[in-house]
Amino acid sequence: QQKMKFKKKYSYPRMISVSNILIVVFSICFSVLVLSVFAADRYSYASIRALNNGYSYEKALSHINTAARLDPLNADILFRKYELLGEWEKTALPEIAEDIPKERLRTIKRCIELRPLRAKYHLYYGLVLSAMSPKPNIVTRELILTQLKKASELKPTSTMYSELYERVSEK
Repeated sequence: QQKMKFKKKYSYPRMISVSNILIVVFSICFSVLVLSVFAADRYSYASIRALNNGYSYEKALSHINTAARLDPLNADILFRKYELLGEWEKTALPEIAEDIPKERLRTIKRCIELRPLRAKYHLYYGLVLSAMSPKPNIVTRELILTQLKKASELKPTSTMYSELYERVSEK
């Protein structure tokens, strides 16, 4: 009986196991990831709403850039930025408009890095290169044709992709 009294009187705290710590750390990391993806989606949607409510392209770009920082592996958010830059380029002041194609090019290249099998990213990359250089040199022309060909190969059912490739390759 004295041994029993001793155990009750001086009980040790439960040891925290390594597996419990790993589960807690994993749960916290997963929660942060889910929260950042959700917030990125909300900011992406806010960029669309900003334009619909009459705000400036700068405000919409600010939202989409925040979304891209929160979820840097989401190619759809970056493609939304690419489209937004294209819309802004039409109405931007000349000193701002000259930098937009370079940013569009960087953005669509990043989309291709994230999702190399998306045909539309290759198509738009080729179109941006073509628009940036009306009289391309041999290397640029080859890159344009490669991207358009890749797009038509990735989406063989699209007649638009294949016709566009054929039209550009004939020039």
